[in-house]
Amino acid sequence: MPSKYIRNIIWNRDFGVCWHCGSEETTLHHRLNRKMGGDRTKSKVADRPSNLLTICPEYNSLMESDLNVVREARERGWKLQMGQNPSLTPVYRFDGTWWTLTDLGGIFRVDIDV
Repeated sequence: MPSKYIRNIIWNRDFGVCWHCGSEETTLHHRLNRKMGGDRTKSKVADRPSNLLTICPEYNSLMESDLNVVREARERGWKLQMGQNPSLTPVYRFDGTWWTLTDLGGIFRVDIDV
């Protein structure tokens, strides 16, 4: 679990809304699964701001159980595969924009040709 300091950074960066649908009911989601970032207590990736998003609980659950949702989540940067760098992988926002997230809690809009 990220520290309260990191949780506040994510909440403020994401305005407390879901990247998938814009809902204000959210939970923190690890883009790269914690187990892929190393030991939960010593991970260098898992709890970095670039690896965390606010996602609604419904979609967060579907990302773990529905293969079609997993595909969509990977295409949109909400779910990463081992070897992908969260700070270099753009993230799609529900409003149609793409963003790059930094490990310091910053966010930068990027242009993506889809």
